[in-house]
Amino acid sequence: MPNGTATLPEEKVREERRAPMGPRERAGSIAGGIAAVISVVLAIIGLAGVYPLWSLSLCAVGIGISFLLNGAAIMTRLSTSLRDATEGRVQIAQVGVGTTGQTLAGITGIALGILGLLDIVPVVLMLCAAVVFGAALVIGSRTKNFMHRALSAYRQEHPAADSAAGQVILATSALQVLLGLAVFTLAIIGLGDAAPLTLSLVCMLLTAAALVLTNPAVVGAAIPALRS
Repeated sequence: MPNGTATLPEEKVREERRAPMGPRERAGSIAGGIAAVISVVLAIIGLAGVYPLWSLSLCAVGIGISFLLNGAAIMTRLSTSLRDATEGRVQIAQVGVGTTGQTLAGITGIALGILGLLDIVPVVLMLCAAVVFGAALVIGSRTKNFMHRALSAYRQEHPAADSAAGQVILATSALQVLLGLAVFTLAIIGLGDAAPLTLSLVCMLLTAAALVLTNPAVVGAAIPALRS
């Protein structure tokens, strides 16, 4: 009996640590996903010719919010997971570049989006924001890969779970890199005065779609499905 009562809390704590996301991280990720979905809708509306400049600037604000919320959720989960799984042997500073890039991209998107709403060279500013967004997507993908490698190196008790997580993270990271490179390239082309409004809206659409598909809540939901 003493042994049973002693091990139950420990097993419960370990199970909570293996959970894909905590309540706060999940709430932040869902909010970021909603902001990204709204941005997708706004980009499509803009491409349809309905208030394209307003839609473009609002897209940038929504994407910026999504970057901030996703980055905060990833950083929180990352710090907790690495602390628990590696017993302090891997520091959060080693993987902070990607989440810092997402934070900077979020601040940039919100700031430039507001300037665009004030009608201050909105297309040029949104193309500049798209360059930052594309770079943030590419850099952020490395954080996910590093996190999985670090956790897998020290968490050997559930190899099936690690394998499923690795498949999802690899797929989403590759998709994020491809979309990030596409956004970056199209934004540079747009800055060269080749259909800038259309390309800026396409960049916002691709960025928002990438944030939806690689959202931590979406990724976390996909991992249990692959385990079964």
